[in-house]
Formats: sequence, C-alpha cells, structure tokens
Amino acid sequence: MTGVMVIQGQELHTEDIELIRDLLSENPEWGRTRLSEELCRRWDWRNAQGRMKDMACRTLLLKLERADLIRLPKRR
Repeated sequence: MTGVMVIQGQELHTEDIELIRDLLSENPEWGRTRLSEELCRRWDWRNAQGRMKDMACRTLLLKLERADLIRLPKRR
C-alpha cells in the first residue's frame, strides 16, 4: 500500500498498516476487540461523547483484512 487510504473516516498511511501488523505479531494472544481498543487509544479515535470508536475500528480492521492488507486473529 502506498499513499493514504480513508476507511471508516480514518486516514490510514503505510505506517498505520505496519503498526497494525506489528501489534498483531507482537501480541498473538490478543483478540480483535483488544486490538481495536489499542488502536483507538493510540489514534485517540473517539466519538463526540469521548468514547472510543471501537465498532468503527473493528469494521476498519475487517475491511483491511478483506483487502488482504492484514490477517486478523480468528473470532472467539
């Protein structure tokens, strides 16, 4: 991937995809929810009420997987 993608309203750069891949490889015990929470925290991705945009982030992760940019852990 080169350049910038916008998924779920979030700009993603090559470095962001690499971050996701690194988090997945460094934390194989994490599920999708834990990964999503960590990304929301790092990106400070919150809604108007200040809550993390966890569902939007999980949808973003699914779209990245469907585009063959990442491989998510199996659903639990």
